[in-house]
Order: sequence, then structure tokens, then C-alpha cells
Amino acid sequence: MARINLWQVMPKSKQFAKDWRVHIHGDADLAASFRKRIKFVECSISDPNQWMFCGTFCNKKTALNSINRTLHRYSYPKLQFDAIESEFVSKRGNNTGLNSNLKSDVGSVDDNAKHTNTNKKVSTSTTTSESLRDSSNASNDSELTESEVNNVFR
Repeated sequence: MARINLWQVMPKSKQFAKDWRVHIHGDADLAASFRKRIKFVECSISDPNQWMFCGTFCNKKTALNSINRTLHRYSYPKLQFDAIESEFVSKRGNNTGLNSNLKSDVGSVDDNAKHTNTNKKVSTSTTTSESLRDSSNASNDSELTESEVNNVFR
């Protein structure tokens, strides 16, 4: 998965407030694009799949717009602010959502099923290793509610 991190070096400093860093993980084509830009200087990193560039912008809005235009050309989503790391991040690949839903609806059939009665009786059959040893009939029929069955699979 390719990822871009962008941050302002010293946002509260008057002397260095215009300095920004771009860290690219796993996208050589995007790194080549930043290498061509006059405002950016490449910094050395020991990992061959990562690149870091230093550049200056007059303000935050200009920096974000400029980087977002470049990212758009390479099919990246817009930069989003990550409050934990205090930097802007853009990811491309599988499972890239920064705003992912923490409560997933895995296992639910559809939205209409949420509004139906979940206390329906469901017949299930379970087997255990002890019952296989004790008898030839390994099925143990019991009745569980639909919500109890769904809780097992979550």
C-alpha cells in the first residue's frame, strides 16, 4: 500500500514556518514527480522504498492545494489531517480509510433485518469431541435466539 505523509516542520516558528516535509512510502513514480519539482530537495533515507522531500510554501493552504493536485494526478485521495500524528496523510491501496467505521455491521444481512424481531427461535446442531467418544449420535439439538447466533459469529 502506498502512503504519503505531509507535515509542517515548525508551524509556530516565524523563520521555519514555510518549511514542509513530504514522506512517500512505496510509490517510485510519485517520488520521481517530486524530484522534478524545483521547490523540493530530496533528503536521504536508508529504505529503498521510501523517499523524503523538503520544500517551502508561503502558507498552509498553498501547500495542501499544491500537494493535492500532484496526488490527484497519481490517483491518490486528498490529504486528510491525522490528529494523532499531527500530519496530513493520503493512502492508496486496500483498507485505506482513515475515517473507517469502528462498529462494523459484519454478519448482518441488510438494513431491513435490523428492524425485525431478533428473538426468533433458531434450531442449531453442535458437536463436541466428548459426545463423539460417548455415543454415535453426535448431534446436540438446542434452541437459540437469532441474536445469540449472530453474537457467536461476530
